[in-house]
Amino acid sequence: MLRGIDLKIGTHKLGDDITCHVVFPPHAVALSTPTSPDDVLASINDEECLPRSYVAGPVYLLHLKNCFVDRQTGYVLTATGDLVAETLPTSTHAGAAERAFADRKAVGPRRGQVPRAVLLTSARHANYCRWWFDCIARAFVADAYKALVPEFHGAPVITPVAGPAFQADSLPLIGLTPVEAGQRFLEVAELLIPCGLTHRNGQRVSGLVPSYMDFLRSRIPVAKARTVATQGTCLYISRAGAAIRRLKNESALLAALEPFGFQVIDPGSFSLTEQAMLFSSARLIVAPHGAALTNLLFGTPGLRLVEIFSRDGLHTSSFRHLCEFLGGRYFVVIGETGQEEPFPVNRRPRDEDIILPDASIAALAAAIPGFLHRADAAEPAA
Repeated sequence: MLRGIDLKIGTHKLGDDITCHVVFPPHAVALSTPTSPDDVLASINDEECLPRSYVAGPVYLLHLKNCFVDRQTGYVLTATGDLVAETLPTSTHAGAAERAFADRKAVGPRRGQVPRAVLLTSARHANYCRWWFDCIARAFVADAYKALVPEFHGAPVITPVAGPAFQADSLPLIGLTPVEAGQRFLEVAELLIPCGLTHRNGQRVSGLVPSYMDFLRSRIPVAKARTVATQGTCLYISRAGAAIRRLKNESALLAALEPFGFQVIDPGSFSLTEQAMLFSSARLIVAPHGAALTNLLFGTPGLRLVEIFSRDGLHTSSFRHLCEFLGGRYFVVIGETGQEEPFPVNRRPRDEDIILPDASIAALAAAIPGFLHRADAAEPAA
């Protein structure tokens, strides 16, 4: 829908029933150069895998009239029956959206009718990272620019019919009220679709994320900003219970981390407020790449993050960017793939399990005192 229009800040009339407010144009975000405890980055093309800058997409609000919404996926049809591309995470979702609305026609008059609402859900809402960056972030964008669309201030939000517990927990914390209609398909007289804060659901988070962090902290009491000087928690985020990206020799790493008093946690076993509390108290976090690191949105300014990848799965992650926004330091530890050969035709290196060599574990353990010392030194004198 936005293809071909000038994405400078301003209001764009796209049709009789569609208006777009561009509130933040495409923009470059600079990053510091990551380092590795054992200098393994010197042996790979780190500029390609871990670039020093990226371009984030525009931030905008779409205002539609007389449209149809699949509340389970966030797909939207305009009044003229066209799919709204901005509600598709990728172009490959177009077929799924067409099938969904074909089902809508079958249910006929049983669709719910809503006078006015803000769309929060997306086709990837069940992923913890995507929920915060692509769904709840829409509430932030709507709130930040409510002067442009004052009629939507306090309007109910469209969320999935049924979702993970963290979704239900997050809505009252932030003061959001879901629409009451229980049907999956909704006919909405006026719909606001704020964009999320990643570019097409990728890793390139918007430069507005620091303001989004403030928005969350103002609403979630346990996520108040603190400093590393007053907090001493070191966290290791385990993925032992996950389906992908598990550290296969995790016990060896935990043995090396034990002298430093690391708290080993599986975030999925904690409530949302407990996760926010843990991350708002941490000064050093070690973890394989995974959605639980989204809790850096509640993180301590000046923290240190050590993110673990396999060599073939190394890439710049949104969590590196969050660490930067917190004024922290970011480090990478690289292991080998845990995927046994022969590799499948549709191999996905980023999702494979990881094995850390003994030398990498030793290098990380040796570097931890320095990480903590530099964290202390970064704080101003009391």
